Amino acid sequence: MIDPYTGSELDIDTIREMVDEMIEARGSHPAKEDVNQRILELTEGYGCDVYIEATGNPQSVEQGLKMIIKQGRFVEFSVFSEPATIDWSVIGDEKELDILGVHLSPWCYEFVMEKIASGELKTDGIVSGIFSIDEWADAFAHASGKYGDFKIAITF
Repeated sequence: MIDPYTGSELDIDTIREMVDEMIEARGSHPAKEDVNQRILELTEGYGCDVYIEATGNPQSVEQGLKMIIKQGRFVEFSVFSEPATIDWSVIGDEKELDILGVHLSPWCYEFVMEKIASGELKTDGIVSGIFSIDEWADAFAHASGKYGDFKIAITF
C-alpha cells in the first residue's frame, strides 16, 4: 500500500498489528461487546464529544448517535452501500448535534491515477474484473459484490 501524500510504501501487516494492539489496549472490540456501554464506562458516564463514523455500516451511525453527548459533533467519512436511516429528532431536538461530512481523500485521485498509469502503483489483486463501457450492466452487477469481486474497472 502506498501513502498517497508521501509516495512511501506502507506495511499493511504492521498497520493491522497496531490496530489490534490499540483495540486490545482499550479492551474494546465492537463485535464482541456493547461498545456504547464500554464508552460510558471509559468516560465515567459522559459519552463522546466527537464520534467519527468511517465504517460505511448504517448500524455505526445509530451507535454514534447513542454515544455522542448533547451538542457533540458527528463526523461522517463513509460511503454507504445502503441508506442509513435515523430519527432526525435525535440530531436536532434531543442532542443539537453538529454534523460534518468529510471526504476521505479529496486530492488523491490525480496522484493515484498517474501512478497506476505509469505502472508505479500495482493493482494486481485489487481489480478483479475489467469491463468495456458497453458491458456497463454486467460491470454494475459485479460491482455490487454479489459475485465476489473486490473492485471492477470500466474501460472507455
